[in-house]
Amino acid sequence: MNQEIFSNNLAAIEKRAPEFYENLLKSIENNLKNEDMISVSVEIANNGSSILAVEKDGYFTCMNSTYNPEMEAYKYALQYEGLQNTMVYLILGFGNGMAARQIMKHASDNLLIMFYEPSFSIFLTVLENFDIVDLIEDERVAIFVKGINEHRIALYLNANVQRDNFEMVYLDFLPRYRKLYREELEWCRYQIIERKKMVKLEINTIKRGRRHFLENPIYNLEYVMDAKAGDDFVDSFSKDIPAFLVAAGPSLEKNIEVLKQAKGRSLIVAVDRVAPYMLNHGVAPDLIVTVDFHKELSLFTDERLKTIPYAIITDVNYRVLRQIDGAPLIYCASDTNLYAEFLGRYNHTIQNLPAGGSVATFAFGLLDYWGFETIVFVGQDLAWNETQCHVGEATRGSMYGKSIPVEGNLEETVYTTEDFYSYIQYFNLYIEHECAGKTIINATEGGARIEGTRVMPLQQVVNEYCKNEFCFEELFLQTAPIVPMAQRQEAYDFLRTKGASIKSLAKLIKEGASLTSRLLTLSERNDFGKEFKTLNQKLSSISERFDNNSMSEFYNKSIADDEIDVMMDLYAVDSDLNNETIRLYKKLEIAYNSMKDREEEIEQIYDEMMARLKKRIEI
Repeated sequence: MNQEIFSNNLAAIEKRAPEFYENLLKSIENNLKNEDMISVSVEIANNGSSILAVEKDGYFTCMNSTYNPEMEAYKYALQYEGLQNTMVYLILGFGNGMAARQIMKHASDNLLIMFYEPSFSIFLTVLENFDIVDLIEDERVAIFVKGINEHRIALYLNANVQRDNFEMVYLDFLPRYRKLYREELEWCRYQIIERKKMVKLEINTIKRGRRHFLENPIYNLEYVMDAKAGDDFVDSFSKDIPAFLVAAGPSLEKNIEVLKQAKGRSLIVAVDRVAPYMLNHGVAPDLIVTVDFHKELSLFTDERLKTIPYAIITDVNYRVLRQIDGAPLIYCASDTNLYAEFLGRYNHTIQNLPAGGSVATFAFGLLDYWGFETIVFVGQDLAWNETQCHVGEATRGSMYGKSIPVEGNLEETVYTTEDFYSYIQYFNLYIEHECAGKTIINATEGGARIEGTRVMPLQQVVNEYCKNEFCFEELFLQTAPIVPMAQRQEAYDFLRTKGASIKSLAKLIKEGASLTSRLLTLSERNDFGKEFKTLNQKLSSISERFDNNSMSEFYNKSIADDEIDVMMDLYAVDSDLNNETIRLYKKLEIAYNSMKDREEEIEQIYDEMMARLKKRIEI
């Protein structure tokens, strides 16, 4: 062992990935190397380079070329030259870093390469004998080791594999690893398949919800003048006031009575599903969070729910807001440019906060954004308790969907669903990367383990953290609405003017469709002369004018199902330049022609919203 190399490698790991470092030290202390059932040695190749050799199951093999390992690594890495930044690779094997180093020399600046080393013995031998500091420090490189941090592969796939690139995720393996580690290769394949499956579900949801994604942000403009802005609550809470995030896990029935003690000494935030249950047990949440674009209305029939403030996103089901009409609202997040433009006129910003897939994951990010130093999970089971997935629901005979075993919060193993599993992964990743220095407590009486949280009984949390009085209602009432009363007419006129651009954008779309059709014809003729250049400049100008108008987003939302297919295909580049040009113009033609038919639909929705808004503010 080279002590200097070993120390430098460990120091680099500690700096970049402290949790990985801690787990690595524990494994070294527990002598995990001897449990790997293989023998690893450092040999010398014919050209004098150090290489790895492994004896496993009576089979001895050198993991690098015994003649010229550098040339072998170079040739292997050539396949990674010129790859797109949107691609994601999971490679079985890290070895001595020789191949990895050549891969990164050929890779682009933003390409993510994940290396999964299936042998702790190999990895430890490499740390002891090979200088890999450059690879550890390379932000494009993610290293995973079996028994240390392999669970994080799913987290990285979740973060980096999205709708626009999920067909561009690839599995590869270093030479000799496929033969030695067939089971681990299949495990890697399974991780990719599972992530792709989740993305496909998301895509299908968007395609089914096209009308929702168009209607909701437009109709929800009706309430924006009277509502509060989420940015007004940033850093408005004392650092010694904890936030309790209450979800609808079945364990809530075990500590709902204890939760009453936190009232008036914390901010109690409820996901929409659990709010009626809490009210029925004498605990009124300070804030309810609802974000789903198609949330069922049956959750909002209790008249008491209209007295509690709601934190919403602009895509929330507009029918929910109509059902709880009169309830205080806080507009907390939006991915719609019109809202950013509108709120900006009144000195507000509205963030596109990460949603994470559920009400609870969004609520957690919101509390972090607002600046809470202590956040407490209650009822965040994310698991099946053998009869229920949600508190207060009828007993089920079995869990819906696929059953996945995970580490329990209090038990060794519990079972979760595929969607809950994705939320667990989201929490794990968010806490690690966004919550440094914060106290995240899991006071759930059971359920799945969430990494980075302190497990603590709710009574102990209340005793230790709920020491000062706090009234959210007072803070809410002191906060001014987004639009001052004296500026309502001006705000209404602004929105009316924006509505007029629906027609002007339609003219741009028709012109763009015509230009795209002609450019496609010229491309297919291989005619890239003066006419092509002139028309292409006009199309670029039209696209720029279209994109710079915040109302254009509603046209994009109106073809969300087609747009997903277009965006996914835009990343699949054809190596032939002419074919690539033809392919892109075909996709643009589809997009323009799809939007051409949406003018009347968008105008009808917007006009209805404006009529309701005018009546609401009595102009």
